[in-house]
Amino acid sequence: TIRLGTNVYIMPLRHPLVTARLAVSVDHFSGGRLTLGIGAGWMREEFDAVGIEFETRGARMRECVRAVRALWTESTPSFHGRFFSFGPVKFEPKPVQTPHLPIVFGGESSVALKRAAALGDGWYGVGHTPESAAAQVTRLRTLLAEVGRDAAPFENTVSHGAPTLDRDDARRYEDAGVNRVVVLPWRRGREADEALGRLADAVL
Repeated sequence: TIRLGTNVYIMPLRHPLVTARLAVSVDHFSGGRLTLGIGAGWMREEFDAVGIEFETRGARMRECVRAVRALWTESTPSFHGRFFSFGPVKFEPKPVQTPHLPIVFGGESSVALKRAAALGDGWYGVGHTPESAAAQVTRLRTLLAEVGRDAAPFENTVSHGAPTLDRDDARRYEDAGVNRVVVLPWRRGREADEALGRLADAVL
């Protein structure tokens, strides 16, 4: 029942056919438990290394999202955009999750939040307190309403800046409109079992 997630997959670095196949494979192997966390990227050197223009990464990511959703949902998908063009093709199997596995957008800037509201199934913010998360959630609700998606399913995930979390913290995040809090309560893998047990006792 534990969900799997990427944190974060730099989508414009790869062709959407590759991304769609990788993600749907994990979706099937896990029995439909993958959430695809994506970002536009910030490191120019990554893009230079693979010969992709850094300045167009946002536009590329928007095309990638539309293309992978076409592959996951259409019987004979095709896509023709500025950066990517393919099809019609056969793409099977489709994801276990319907209509498709969720795509969660990372990023804190105004552009990133607008992109998440327009295209995402959720948003992922890094290193937030309940107060700072509440401010971003409020902005996202406004942006979702502006594009007519205020009734669409949309989950807010944030990472907690500290290695511990208690029940009061969890309630404060919930009140802030956060659906999921990511916590890393250990420094070394061998400490994970005990640390997760302590976290469960503190929160549950």
